[in-house]
Amino acid sequence: MRLTNTERDTIVSQAKQCFGPATRIMLFGSRTDDSRRGGDIDLLVQGQWEGREALQCKIRFLVEVKARLGDQRIDVVMAVPGDRRPIVEEATREGVAL
Repeated sequence: MRLTNTERDTIVSQAKQCFGPATRIMLFGSRTDDSRRGGDIDLLVQGQWEGREALQCKIRFLVEVKARLGDQRIDVVMAVPGDRRPIVEEATREGVAL
């Protein structure tokens, strides 16, 4: 996994603060492969939320993480239990829990 301890801890703490303590966070994509370089930070955030609340939480999360880690490219896929979208299934299958 190509995240520093500081990056990982910041992402997890901000996700729990913004989305709630039961939130599950997974890193997926190129940052899970130690042999690669660069790439954005792809995150799957799983929890319980609805419509507008989800968007507000996502924006607040990205603002807080970027304020602490700098302006990095971060993609956030939000999913609720039972979400069967292909990206969610792939991230769940190949991702690394933070």
